[in-house]
Amino acid sequence: MFRKMRKSVVLLTLVSLFTLLLAACGGGKNNNEAASASPSASTSASPSESASAPQRDLEKEGLPKINDKIASKGDVKLEVWMPADWTDKQQVKDLVSEFESVYPNVKVNMSGVTWEDIPNKVRVSVQGGAPADLSMNHPFALGAQGLAEPVDDLWQEWGAESEFLPGSLVDVTWKNIKYGIPLEVNTTFMIYNKEIYQKAGLTEPGDNYTFQQWKDDAKKIVDSKAAPNGMAINLGGWDTYGLIVANGGDLLKFEGDKVTATFNDPKVVEVLQWLHDMAKEKLAPMPGLQARQSDTPEALFANKAVAGFYSGPWHVTQLRNENPDLFKNVGTAAMPNGMTGGTDGSVQGGGSLFIPKGSKNKEVAFELGKWFVSDKYALMFAKDLGRNPARAKLYEDPMFKEDPLNLAFTTQLKTAKPFLLDAYPEAGQVLGDLIREAVLKDDVQGAADRAQAKAQAAIDSVESKK
Repeated sequence: MFRKMRKSVVLLTLVSLFTLLLAACGGGKNNNEAASASPSASTSASPSESASAPQRDLEKEGLPKINDKIASKGDVKLEVWMPADWTDKQQVKDLVSEFESVYPNVKVNMSGVTWEDIPNKVRVSVQGGAPADLSMNHPFALGAQGLAEPVDDLWQEWGAESEFLPGSLVDVTWKNIKYGIPLEVNTTFMIYNKEIYQKAGLTEPGDNYTFQQWKDDAKKIVDSKAAPNGMAINLGGWDTYGLIVANGGDLLKFEGDKVTATFNDPKVVEVLQWLHDMAKEKLAPMPGLQARQSDTPEALFANKAVAGFYSGPWHVTQLRNENPDLFKNVGTAAMPNGMTGGTDGSVQGGGSLFIPKGSKNKEVAFELGKWFVSDKYALMFAKDLGRNPARAKLYEDPMFKEDPLNLAFTTQLKTAKPFLLDAYPEAGQVLGDLIREAVLKDDVQGAADRAQAKAQAAIDSVESKK
């Protein structure tokens, strides 16, 4: 036994000496050449060695530079809940794969969740002590409800705040604390069929267009039989808020710590009455009562059942991809300047990334978030998916400057406001009920007055718990 051990030791010593001699003979090759000669070398290296190896200049590729803190962590499993219409896209899958290749110690499990279901799913998981590590919605609302991690420390370390559109930062901020990273911004504007307007003998919508003109044009379109309906409306609270802001109104008033509902403000009631009249006078099809309202108008427009609707850049992209013959007749314009002119605005939407309260992988999740908003992927999402970036410099890209259909979007974005009612979900439900009642019944002012009392009670209930 002892002899066998001695023989093994001698053999091991000889092997070691032989290996050293080989290494010395190979001194003519530089380290980078040796590394590139064997692609599998990086995969078999430890996470920190692999990620920090100077094989790629990530910043030149439009990606965040390597974060050594993340690379030096042990194995991390990230649970990510994204909206279902993000997770099924190849561009998002490619991002995750590339992130994992740069940080092989991190594995990302991404699940698709319906946008509207994310807040409640996060609430249940936080209360149950099993939150995801990263999700997407409106972080200001989740922060207001105590369901998102504050990330001011990570923003300070990143130093990128000045790169973002001011309005996009509102989506992640509640009472001066940041709860996320702005991912995409959008807003609503008018989308119309130029051919139908021409058939009706109408000038296309443009500067100084008003809600009254929109209604008058809808009547001429129907009367001339250029299209069965003048436009499509929907009962969604977010979409309707765009009309309210365009009319110079709002749904909330902030005075210090006091938050007041303004559901029965005259500017709000004017918009509700306009929607009521459009449906009652059969200038627009009566909307269905389904929870998701935004898909029906686009479908009606694609079938030439309506001359126009109000929506965002994602529907322009969808029409371009799915209806190329129709698309040559698509026009866009900023939202009307109120009922009689003189006001401007729309709703700012999109979505931002946030870290659910209680996540144990806050730093890694934030790093993945930085990849989502990087030059490389933000522009890819804009060009391929119609998801427009939150970082200002990316709007210098030719796609935004040279496409006339993008002009309405970039113009409208300057005066768009986030839908802050999302911070008060019960008040948001009151708004949905109000819009339905206002469109379907005749007493619009009475409906607004009743909703005002309910909305204020819902807001006070949330504020009293803070």
